[in-house]
Amino acid sequence: MSEIPENAFLVRENVKVMFLGDSERFIGILKKFFENFSFTSDMREAYRIYREFRPDILVVDTEIKDIFILSFLEKIEDLKDKSKVVLILREKSDYKRLLKDMVVEINGIIFDTLQDKRILCFLNRFAKSVIDFKKSREKEILARKIVDSQEDLIVITEKNEIRFANKAFLEFFDVNDIEEFNELNRNLCDYFVRDKNYFSCKEGSQEKMVKEILKLPQERRVVSMISLKYFEPRAFMVKINEMDENQAVFIFTDITRISLKSKEFEQKASYDELTDIYNRAKFNEILEYEMNRAKRYGNSLSLVIADIDNFKRINDTYGHLFGDEVLKKTAKIFKKAIRATDTVARWGGEEFVVLLNNCNLENAKKVAEHLREKVEEGFKKSPPNVTCSFGVSELKEYDTKETFLSDADKALYKAKKNGKNRVEIAVGI
Repeated sequence: MSEIPENAFLVRENVKVMFLGDSERFIGILKKFFENFSFTSDMREAYRIYREFRPDILVVDTEIKDIFILSFLEKIEDLKDKSKVVLILREKSDYKRLLKDMVVEINGIIFDTLQDKRILCFLNRFAKSVIDFKKSREKEILARKIVDSQEDLIVITEKNEIRFANKAFLEFFDVNDIEEFNELNRNLCDYFVRDKNYFSCKEGSQEKMVKEILKLPQERRVVSMISLKYFEPRAFMVKINEMDENQAVFIFTDITRISLKSKEFEQKASYDELTDIYNRAKFNEILEYEMNRAKRYGNSLSLVIADIDNFKRINDTYGHLFGDEVLKKTAKIFKKAIRATDTVARWGGEEFVVLLNNCNLENAKKVAEHLREKVEEGFKKSPPNVTCSFGVSELKEYDTKETFLSDADKALYKAKKNGKNRVEIAVGI
């Protein structure tokens, strides 16, 4: 065999080796090529040296009595960052029985009959594997540090179980590690708040959840979860990267402030500031949508326009602040009296509009009469006695938004003309 070049063993500087035995031959081999080297044959000192030195490779000479070897290996089994264990087998070793009784994994075997060069080649390859493992571990630790430094909640799931979670995720759910989280026997779906403004699982499993979320446009991939540490709901934008058919990476970015600000803008853009019901612009948007839907599916749709009678006189007599209170109270009466599927809005000034889904003209007239009675009843106890007039129209196949509104407005004008505090319908108008 050709001479092994000295630089073939450069890895020796980065590997700590401990030899358990007193063979001068093996001490010489190991000491020559590994700078971080320790050895002992004193079994009473072996555990202490091992615990302090924490070798990467533990070379055990079976020339030592089996009972001492087994006792020592049993002690080090409880330590973390265990060494790779290599046995030197002697011809006289009862190695079959020894291997059977081993409490640790044996990673390599060297027969003492091998030439020094072969032993060195074996140890060199073994040392390189240790170095590769260390580099891989260092990369893993670095990656973990980077992921843990993120404010986003990051998890890796495999089927219905979470396999990895970063520090932010663990803190959000107030657990020490992912094992503690998984002990709750729950998956991510169970933590999503059920709310119409956020995504929640239909199927209740993480596997199907991935498919459900990916079907949504990016702007709708939003969930709400309650922090188990602070007991407050937070809104998150969800990003998903599928690693394979079983594994997926979830990134939850906290958008609570943005979400709240968006809702604030939506509130200002869609609601009347005084009465806290929809404004004219928002109602027009809803009206167009419901008209298209009614025509598509052949559903009935009716419209009610209401006007507070003698509102100018109320303002002139009692002041504008009192007039504002009348508007607010009227809006509350309307909002409380209609169905959840219907829509009420302030049309402008003292006028209100109500859109009634799946409601024909006859039933719409009954609703308007009910509203008229509620307003009259609501203001009867405190002067002045406020009343409303109502005009009702039903959507016809050829109607546009303008004609639909115009018919109801004409019916309202008729109600005003005929004495106020009454309901008129758009028939023959």
